[in-house]
Amino acid sequence: MFQPKFLGQRLLIKRSLDFWKIIYNTFTAAGGPVIILWVLLPLMNKSKQLPLSFWYPYDTKNSPLFEITCLHQIMSFFFSVIAIFNIDMLVAALMVFIGTQCDILCDDLRNLHDNITASFSENLIKSIKHHQEILIFAERCNEYISFILLGQFLASSVILSFILYGLALVNVKVLFDDSLDVRFFAHVVLVVFYMIQIFTYCWFGNEVEVKSNKIPYSIFESDWTRHSLTNKQNMMMLIVKSQKPIRLSAYNLFYLSLEIYIK
Repeated sequence: MFQPKFLGQRLLIKRSLDFWKIIYNTFTAAGGPVIILWVLLPLMNKSKQLPLSFWYPYDTKNSPLFEITCLHQIMSFFFSVIAIFNIDMLVAALMVFIGTQCDILCDDLRNLHDNITASFSENLIKSIKHHQEILIFAERCNEYISFILLGQFLASSVILSFILYGLALVNVKVLFDDSLDVRFFAHVVLVVFYMIQIFTYCWFGNEVEVKSNKIPYSIFESDWTRHSLTNKQNMMMLIVKSQKPIRLSAYNLFYLSLEIYIK
């Protein structure tokens, strides 16, 4: 039921998939330099300072303890960034899938131009069932990602606040100093990384809401005036059911939309 039925629908959903790939590549381009900069940090710092400041029950400046600890931190940071990155892209892919299903349903409703009443009624019932399955799938996805989104939003907001506060304390003159610490560049790229993360949730969540809002309008674009009263009643039922857009929330505390990102 969720598969595109002809080439036109494949081209219709291709735009959403291509945009998801662009966000994927952009996220990769932002996360890659973060990892590289943290890997290069110990090599560019002669004082044997670890990439991340933690307390250890031994002197980390002595070899080979410094090298082992540094390697452990780099590997941990690498796996953390990869995990965050893939969780975000999985959630975004689920949102894209819901949005593309709304596109396919709208296209099916617009193309209800069959003159045969029985065929028109059959296709209409399939569209109604398709809409029901979309709502069920969206609800299950929201139950799955709800707590994840809340945790990601809270963690990203706190991290962004600390990073921006730290950057605000940096003296502007050090930007022209040859001894500028690589941490500054790592923090700047990290800010871009987390801004893209929050933007991704809000953008694709807003796309789901916008596309689901088009469903009741797509019904009126079909050739419904010549058909029976039963078909018109079924269409009215679908219109009433689709009046409420599909909105993804983070643990029912707030909905994902571009309004959150703008604010």
